[in-house]
Amino acid sequence: MRLLSRETPCIFTVKDGKNLHEECADQMRDVCKSCTQPIKGPYLKFKEEFYHRECFKCALCSTVLEGGYIMRDDNPICKSCSDKDAEQRRLSTAKRCAECGEMIGGTLLAR
Repeated sequence: MRLLSRETPCIFTVKDGKNLHEECADQMRDVCKSCTQPIKGPYLKFKEEFYHRECFKCALCSTVLEGGYIMRDDNPICKSCSDKDAEQRRLSTAKRCAECGEMIGGTLLAR
């Protein structure tokens, strides 16, 4: 138990109708899944986990996800990485010439 003099400022907060010292309240807060620090102020909730806004990042490039994300393999990714991923998937499944290896586009001509 801490004893405070009248001159000692005490910062407290109210949670669930109870007065708590700020540091005691911190111990009861949800923590950020990414940085493990207590959540204070605005936060995001993703898959039942809490994140500071600046800690919610693309699973591929670690860019902060602002303004939305796309799910890929059960992870959030940014639009830029999604576009790159889609292009890589398109290239990997494209038909290629058996002789030179170049991609084949256009109409199939039967002989």
